[in-house]
Amino acid sequence: MFSIYDLLLYWPILCSFSALAVVDLNPQELQYVSDHLTNQKCNELIDALNQKGFQLHPELFPVHTKFRGHPPRPCLVRLREWGKGQGGNMTFDFLALRLKEIGLEKVADKLSRLVLGETVRELHKFFLDDPYKDMVPTDSLMVDKQKDTTKMIPSDEGEDINESLFVAIVILTVICLTLFMCITVCLVCPRLGHIICQFACPTPCMVMYDTMINNCLNCWSITRRNMDKYMLVAPKGGGGLML
Repeated sequence: MFSIYDLLLYWPILCSFSALAVVDLNPQELQYVSDHLTNQKCNELIDALNQKGFQLHPELFPVHTKFRGHPPRPCLVRLREWGKGQGGNMTFDFLALRLKEIGLEKVADKLSRLVLGETVRELHKFFLDDPYKDMVPTDSLMVDKQKDTTKMIPSDEGEDINESLFVAIVILTVICLTLFMCITVCLVCPRLGHIICQFACPTPCMVMYDTMINNCLNCWSITRRNMDKYMLVAPKGGGGLML
């Protein structure tokens, strides 16, 4: 059976630890430390934590006396009182340092890993993992929806290039056909070409046209003479070819 004294002694354990003043320690981590401390080690740790200097002086620890009929105060309660008092606005590093100085290196290392692991998880949860991502509405007209890249319409740049290439080909084709028709008219019917150019072209073009016609006629005459001279002709009634 618990007495009223026991209930008054253990009531802080049943309370919430949300008011713990050590900035980066939660109740579970403080509970881990207290579970690994004997009554003697707890006294040494509390005395070490109450020393304000960086260097620990064990010779200054007070002498603890035992009172008959009164159980020792729970270490968790004493650590919580220190956290709300002298440990206010401090980090776990000071507690880990004092644990190492009283010979509890393993407990200090485990505490450091717990605190740092919790800090990393909180950092990812509240900053790196975008905690407000699920709160952003996805069906709102003000939010740009993610485009489906598998059904995207091709850009207009390729169409512009193809259209420009088509226009260039058409222009070159028209120019080539015009030149071919002009040359054909000049060779087949020089007089008709002269009449057309006389009405459609200025005087310098007419001079150039006459010069081109004369040159073309001379070339054609020379070609025909050469063809008559060197062409192979089969004699009538013969089976061979004559040069």
